[in-house]
Amino acid sequence: MRLKHFQVLVYFLFLSVLVSAQKDSGKTVSNKHESIEGQIYISGGIGQSTILSRIYYVVNAPDNPAYGVSQSVVYNGIIDYGISKKLSIGAGIAYQTATGVPYTGSSNQIGLIENLSRLNISTRILSEVASTKNFEFYIGFRVGVSYWTDITIPYPVNQLTLGNTYTRNISFQFPIGIRYFINYLGLHIEAAIGTPYFIEAGLTIRIGKAN
Repeated sequence: MRLKHFQVLVYFLFLSVLVSAQKDSGKTVSNKHESIEGQIYISGGIGQSTILSRIYYVVNAPDNPAYGVSQSVVYNGIIDYGISKKLSIGAGIAYQTATGVPYTGSSNQIGLIENLSRLNISTRILSEVASTKNFEFYIGFRVGVSYWTDITIPYPVNQLTLGNTYTRNISFQFPIGIRYFINYLGLHIEAAIGTPYFIEAGLTIRIGKAN
């Protein structure tokens, strides 16, 4: 999926949530904060990250001629559970791939390409700033581990693998998001600082009823 197609989808979901939330705002102003204790949220969505910028424009020196070629969207899945009136804990998994042209310091290495992937497994805690029957607004913190693979092959001559690299690192993220529900099915959108995405949108299923 190209970036512009993803942006259109995110804008559509964002506008849908805002319009629906605005319709609900007349009721939410007078309603007290509803508890999320005991509720389960199962979410799936797609997002965007700065994976290529991180690999080719941050890690490497400014004069390094390595460059990114393409990246997939971030595929994200999360399960959250309400442990109190305003707090939930959860687990998430995110996966993304990318390709790029590495810099090896040798002119005879032209024609190589890197196939990269990042699998992120995290836990997170969210604080509900506002919660009604239909609308939720939250902020939180996500921490986990990213598992990277880097497979370098000659391109386009053949698919002989020249080298595999496997690394891992700690990830941190500070998400802020909104959810809008009609019964048990809802839309969500998140913006975030950190890994594994800076924006993400999708569907959420809510199981259980607030106290």
